[in-house]
Amino acid sequence: MKYIKKIPYSLKWDWRWLTQSNVPFIERVAFVFRKYKALIARLQHIKYLGTDIVYDNVNTPMTLESYPFEINILHREINLNRACVVLDIGANIGHFSITLGTLFPRCKLVAFEANPEIFHYLSQNTASLPNVRILNTAIGPHGKLPFYYLTGRSASGSFLRENIGVGTHDNNVRTLEVD
Repeated sequence: MKYIKKIPYSLKWDWRWLTQSNVPFIERVAFVFRKYKALIARLQHIKYLGTDIVYDNVNTPMTLESYPFEINILHREINLNRACVVLDIGANIGHFSITLGTLFPRCKLVAFEANPEIFHYLSQNTASLPNVRILNTAIGPHGKLPFYYLTGRSASGSFLRENIGVGTHDNNVRTLEVD
């Protein structure tokens, strides 16, 4: 039942994805089919913008479609066709870095991810992108801080416990110390 509620959200992003002008049309259509196949089969990998992405969160295929839209908004404000450097702080498994690095290959990206469990995915997912450098570290004040996350839901990590999801139980939450 909880997946039924996500259908309108998914269809909205399908429409935005299909109307993107900076992604080849064949790639846009093929991705929509791959997305639903991945969701139905509960796969943990998908081909996106020519990159094979591995993930732990079953919702990842739904969220990937939003990144070109977001990056196009950024591109309107900053000309990303010029050589540039972008910091992806809290890079997670690399959605933003993969999208920006693929659509704007002249940009150099430095992606930071503090969670070593998630950094493994980031490393695999960005390995084929020469313009992306990854660092397994956090950005913030000096000293160690607790970092909260849910295993199997990579997008849930935060330095604030309350940010990792409503309705999560303490026994599902993992904590690690991040420098």
